[in-house]
Amino acid sequence: MSQKTKERIHLVYGIILSVLILTVGVCFALSCLSIYRSGSSPFTKESISVHFHRIAIPVYICIAGVIGGGILSLALPVTEGKVRSRRHPEDALEKLSARLDLSSCDEDTATAIRDERIRRRRVTAIFGFLAGITLIPALIWCVNPAHFSIENLNTDIKTAAALVLPCTAVALGLWVATVLLRGASISRETAAVKAALASGKGKTPEKSVPEQRKLTADPRFLWGVRGLILAVGVLFIVLGILNGGMADVLGKAIRICTECIGLG
Repeated sequence: MSQKTKERIHLVYGIILSVLILTVGVCFALSCLSIYRSGSSPFTKESISVHFHRIAIPVYICIAGVIGGGILSLALPVTEGKVRSRRHPEDALEKLSARLDLSSCDEDTATAIRDERIRRRRVTAIFGFLAGITLIPALIWCVNPAHFSIENLNTDIKTAAALVLPCTAVALGLWVATVLLRGASISRETAAVKAALASGKGKTPEKSVPEQRKLTADPRFLWGVRGLILAVGVLFIVLGILNGGMADVLGKAIRICTECIGLG
């Protein structure tokens, strides 16, 4: 079996397993919410057992899928010998562009290359601005303490989710669109640069270029994901402080230390 076939099998299996894990995670979250709303002392062995029984089948399938993934990795290893490094398209374009002198190219090719570069900057600026504008109303609403009260906390959280989740989804969609449009622009510019180099026009001696990145994914994409996760985490920490959750945790910690453990 070829290496490319093995990679495709692992990719398909990884997508299926990711969807399954996400589904099980949602089931667990909904079960915890249902248990929490079932009474004053909800987390009993009986209640947990009943709720787990409802989602037992997908949980067991997920566990089997994880075990199957380990077996698949042993049976069909993706790499043989050294790990193949993949050059990011933007790195390849940067290296090719270092060999090209735009002033020596024909006017149409030089104009096309400049237009693609300008187009990428505009797409990044416009879509980034729109994503920021989309998130501002949700952030303003969430940081207002008047929108959260202990008496109607569940309702307030549902209202916040109804506002925050769509805004976040739109911002994420704009960001994904930015990555896709930039990728298409990079492909077009790469084709134009290759054509210019192949024709012998615009060639210049080799210039030193930055080392190729070792990552297979766009670092800006990864940092965007990390930044989004960090922003969501900070947002929920702020919400916990505003709705009194921090005081509850502190009170429980004090009671554990002074009563259960006996430090008092």
